[in-house]
Amino acid sequence: MKKSFKYMAVGGLVVFSLGSQVVQAAEFQPAGVRALGMGGAGVASIRDTNASYWNPAAFGFFGEDDAAMKASDNNGMGDKDFGISADVGAGVSLQGNLAGLVDTIGKINYGAVQTAINGNTTGTLAGQPLLDSLTLINKLDGLNAPGTGLRILANGMGGVRIKNFGMGVQVLGEIGVSAKIDTQNLGLAAGVAGVAGVQQAVAALPLAATTTTYFSAAQQAQLVGLGYTQATINQVGAQLAATPAAQGQQATIAQALNTVANTTGSLSNNNSTIHYQGAIVTEVPLSYGYAITPNFSIGGSLKYIQAQVIDGYTGVFNQNSNNFSFSQFKETKSGFGIDMGAMYRMPNFQAGLVLRNLNSPKFKHSWGYVYEMKPQAKLGVSYMPWNTVTMELDADLTKNKSALRSYDTQYINAGLEWNVFHIVALRAGAYKNMAQNDIGTVYTAGLGINLWAARLDIGGAMSTKKSQYQGQSFPREARVSAALNIDF
Repeated sequence: MKKSFKYMAVGGLVVFSLGSQVVQAAEFQPAGVRALGMGGAGVASIRDTNASYWNPAAFGFFGEDDAAMKASDNNGMGDKDFGISADVGAGVSLQGNLAGLVDTIGKINYGAVQTAINGNTTGTLAGQPLLDSLTLINKLDGLNAPGTGLRILANGMGGVRIKNFGMGVQVLGEIGVSAKIDTQNLGLAAGVAGVAGVQQAVAALPLAATTTTYFSAAQQAQLVGLGYTQATINQVGAQLAATPAAQGQQATIAQALNTVANTTGSLSNNNSTIHYQGAIVTEVPLSYGYAITPNFSIGGSLKYIQAQVIDGYTGVFNQNSNNFSFSQFKETKSGFGIDMGAMYRMPNFQAGLVLRNLNSPKFKHSWGYVYEMKPQAKLGVSYMPWNTVTMELDADLTKNKSALRSYDTQYINAGLEWNVFHIVALRAGAYKNMAQNDIGTVYTAGLGINLWAARLDIGGAMSTKKSQYQGQSFPREARVSAALNIDF
């Protein structure tokens, strides 16, 4: 039983590790190393082949170097007739309270819990083991909360640009990994297996006063309604009232006792699972931009899409889970998508709007999961006081669903680039998900080295909010990216 409890705790940790084979695409990712370094902003100031993703209207200004165009050319786009690029990036994001739940479960003294759940009268059933027993139930149930899980994110981009035309390959991947914990079939023997089990376990507790102030009157009435005797409530309350760690946990413990009241079955019947949903999307866009005036351009991309849709699960207690492979849950579908963009510029200022997936391409897995690339809109404004300095602010105009159940993203992005002597590009920025508050502000940084026509770039991002696990702190979200670009 002790080993089973450890497996149950480790079940949550599986969420951290089983996504390592894959790469994503539902949110508007900060794809491309320059954009990532600038806080995920790029709609208004994109100036390379990645315009196929960020704003195809930029193609309208490439290679247009007449006098009228040059007057409002803030970033030298008119001098660029040809370009080739390759970017790769990856990230991981812990959503909800996943890390906190797993960390709490990992700190529980399973030996003492074993005494509690078996009603072992040969040991001393103190308040802390009882608290740990109920905390375990509560935290396992917390893994079921919507929006709790892990997202594996990645992107790869490559393309060729010839004046106003561009063609490339964009790989965007997102896998949402979440747990579904069966809190009924726990097989906890006498200790917390239903009302009778709790009452049998607490019978071994030292006699307590006939009343206790640990649970409120409403909570006591609720527990009586679930079938607990007043004597049991008094004895449990007296033990927890004397346990420092239990102070302020009344509502949590009452909820755990509510869960316990419905606990039935054995561990052999437990249906706890780790669920995987998402897609690896490969887009092949053909892009074109047209400058209607020296200041205003429109553009679009027609893209062939191949989506490897993933929908599946593996049992936490499934002995065959070590043979798990994403290939058994992956199905390849294909379709087409349409993107459009607009860009306006004047000396020192630029603005851009991009609309992605206007036709809402859908890809259905045979198990019923539908990966829908819903329309996305992103607006950006950029200020360029000198040709070596770019500042930009972007915002998602749409709330975008992710591959993780009940988790949405809607980013606001801000960034700065300083191209020192046109040799070293220093970038910094930040972005924040306005649809959720679990990761806080994410700060980004990047570095580019210009070697005549070639540019090497690296970038990274790290959230301000941290998670604790086994005494160590780590960011709830982190991303890295690298690229090679060539422009003539």
